[in-house]
Amino acid sequence: SEMGDFSFLKEYIDGLKKEIYEGPTLSRLEKDNFIVIFSGIDSQITNLQAYIENESRKKVQYFERVHQLEAELIAEKESRKHITPEEEERNRKLALLAEAKELARAARNIVVELRRIKKKTSEHNTQIGKKNVEKLWHGTQIRSVVPISLVVALEMDSTLQEALNLNALSIPIYGRDDEVKGMITFGDVITYIESLTSDRTELENALKTMKIGEDIDLRFHRIENVLKISSSQYWPVWIQNPIAALINTFNKGFHYLPVVDEDEMLINVVSTSVLIKILSFELSKMEPLLHNQELTMTEVCEQQKLNFNFATVSISGTALDALLAIQKVSTRVVAIVDDDGVIHGNLSLKDFKVIIQLENST
Repeated sequence: SEMGDFSFLKEYIDGLKKEIYEGPTLSRLEKDNFIVIFSGIDSQITNLQAYIENESRKKVQYFERVHQLEAELIAEKESRKHITPEEEERNRKLALLAEAKELARAARNIVVELRRIKKKTSEHNTQIGKKNVEKLWHGTQIRSVVPISLVVALEMDSTLQEALNLNALSIPIYGRDDEVKGMITFGDVITYIESLTSDRTELENALKTMKIGEDIDLRFHRIENVLKISSSQYWPVWIQNPIAALINTFNKGFHYLPVVDEDEMLINVVSTSVLIKILSFELSKMEPLLHNQELTMTEVCEQQKLNFNFATVSISGTALDALLAIQKVSTRVVAIVDDDGVIHGNLSLKDFKVIIQLENST
């Protein structure tokens, strides 16, 4: 409104306050956060209303002055009959130009004030969002987001064939004393097979048939042998620890982490993809407080000091090339790219395990 009447907006915001504070869907903390935001908006609207009213008064004074000048010009015209039509037209244009400049200045001041209010509100939301994320990271125990699950596991005397038959990419290995001795991944199985032959053709046949030559049948090799060369450390995370413990441990280069209870009993194995789903779900609850934060994935990785290994293979390469590329950089996924570096798809260790399972089932 030209005169700064924002009563309709205040009534609308008061209605939102009442709806949010009396609504059953939000927690007390979330309601309080919204009330703080609306209080800030109320204050800014009051300031803006006062500002616009002041500018309106100035505008009235300005037009009064313009009319006064017009009257003086008319009086001067009467006293100076010799003024030419060109001079009269010039004076009229100058008066109009002065009025346009004044109106433009007032409009710029309003725009600047609105931008300042938007920036301050956004900064306030960002601070609240950061506090809530910190609470999630450090105040939420793993037990509240990671369920107790039946963990697929093997024993030291189990065979490679048994490992390949399991629908799991990371497998805890128990000893004869029923204690976890370590973990192996599908990548460790590939590394073990690589350690038995340096010939590319033999390696490719071994992945298809689980045999090297006529004498070595890999299906009956014991898991204990794979565990000896495994690069997968057994690094348990306790269920009573905060979610930050999972994030910090994954950032050490792990792809899978065992979660244990207070008695050190294994209750689940969490992968990086599962962690992402957990965080995505939890952060989605904070969306109203985070929607103004425009962060790129690069900025997120830099802030959290996250490091990711990245493997690529040419689209004209073989499946074995892709598998070896994954093993080389110790990652789980390889991007398939053309000669221009354009990504056409990706393959994961899970894809290769399914392929090898199908090859060995025929």
